[in-house]
Amino acid sequence: MNSATNSAAKSAGKSGNEQRGEERREERERAVTTAVQPTGTAARILEVFGEHLPVRDIYSPEGSRLYDVITRDDHSEVREILRAARGCAGPVLDLACGSGRLTLPLRALGQDVVALDSAPEMLRILGERLAADGARRSGAEVRLVEGDMTSFSLDLSFDLVVLGATSVTLLDAPSRARLFARVREHLAPTGRFLLSATDHLERAARPTERIRLLTGENGPDQALHLMVEHLDPLAGTRSISILRQTVRAGEVVANELFVSRVHTVSSAELSDELDAAGLRVTARHPLATGGPGDAPGVVLLECVR
Repeated sequence: MNSATNSAAKSAGKSGNEQRGEERREERERAVTTAVQPTGTAARILEVFGEHLPVRDIYSPEGSRLYDVITRDDHSEVREILRAARGCAGPVLDLACGSGRLTLPLRALGQDVVALDSAPEMLRILGERLAADGARRSGAEVRLVEGDMTSFSLDLSFDLVVLGATSVTLLDAPSRARLFARVREHLAPTGRFLLSATDHLERAARPTERIRLLTGENGPDQALHLMVEHLDPLAGTRSISILRQTVRAGEVVANELFVSRVHTVSSAELSDELDAAGLRVTARHPLATGGPGDAPGVVLLECVR
């Protein structure tokens, strides 16, 4: 018996309500393409839409394109990292480079860059941006590398390694230890490692949320992005959910929910982990986040071997 016949035979013994309920569950399973479940306000949004709301990982191919849209005008930490990059003799390693939020300004500064990311779609977008930018920039080279920042091996040492956008929180403690070992191995004797970190655990004592509304586009259409950041310090997690509503001719034509969950780790904890890995924090630079006064603090940690 083939699968279609088998499915029909199973359905024949069920009531209409049971069959419709199973169909809704199957539709929901097809729509949810990530194991990360929304929390807080995002979970309530999902309850309202039910199976009609596709849920995707923010680092999926479609999520990568969304990430590029909402971060393209985000210039936080760029100025501080460019200041540190001035005068570097060798290439810069940009870990978790995404679609080039740091790579492109580093290249514009005249620095050769090795840009590493594990998401092929992110690198494809960065490649397109580099090609479009090529007529205006000359001299500096960018090498794109698809790889895991906890297990990469390159044939270079670097005067500067950067890990921006608090991307260190993508990793749990064992993975961070592997990352720091790889960084130390690739850092020149006088090189520096810069990473941005949050101080969530030093400021929050209970679950909190921040909700922002951003505008952008989805291909040729306009889009509204409702971003929900849910911080649970007891669980040690920070969830980011983005409801994208695609607007065409004044009407919402599509709703999608993109989700991710990262680990909360304070800059003090990171300092201890870095020290254990043979990387010493020599400076802490506060970063402006552009948020309200009670927004979580972000710092740029400067480290040496």
